[in-house]
Amino acid sequence: MTLSVSIADTRNYQLAHSTLVHTLSVMAQPCPPHKIYWYSDQPPDLSSINIPLQWIKIKPIAAMPQDYNHVMLDLMPSVATEDFNLVIQTDGYPCNADAWTEEFFDYDYIGAVWPWENPSVGNGGFSLRSRRLLDALLALDCSLWQCHPEDATICRHERQRLESEYHIRFAPPELADRFSIEWNIGSSWLGRSFGFHGKHTGVQEKYPRLTQ
Repeated sequence: MTLSVSIADTRNYQLAHSTLVHTLSVMAQPCPPHKIYWYSDQPPDLSSINIPLQWIKIKPIAAMPQDYNHVMLDLMPSVATEDFNLVIQTDGYPCNADAWTEEFFDYDYIGAVWPWENPSVGNGGFSLRSRRLLDALLALDCSLWQCHPEDATICRHERQRLESEYHIRFAPPELADRFSIEWNIGSSWLGRSFGFHGKHTGVQEKYPRLTQ
């Protein structure tokens, strides 16, 4: 099973680099990535990077969510070739290698639970996406949702089609909690999950905080 890591950032370059180096360190034992995809207007800092890295040059991410959607829904599906792609952000990354399980690879999409949603999975800021999902996204016309966040497009607006037409499997909430915590702060996995996403919930206080 091949795994890659993707990060898109055009503002906090040094913090993005630190997040990437931290991610590689956490992943070194349970599942070492095969490749990195760096989506940015600036070249990557290759110090402390010891696996292949591809720089995909993009314009500065200014219009949200449109510019970020372009990376996640258009560029990534066209570029990443590995079986699975781990998406990280400067406020969402892995922390606890002991929480890793190969069961994550049984699903095409896994991200933190949105407790108010049904189905509730999930957040894309720190997420695992299969090559099969990326192929399905290439086949879909996601332009209808260009003013909506890309994770909402995948997990809310297009979920039914992805499941019925492309047989995409979304992880169950219980496994999603083990993978990441964002808003579901009542979960027993808070502080113990594989990773997390978000400064807005205060959840980051339960996980290692990276600095530039």
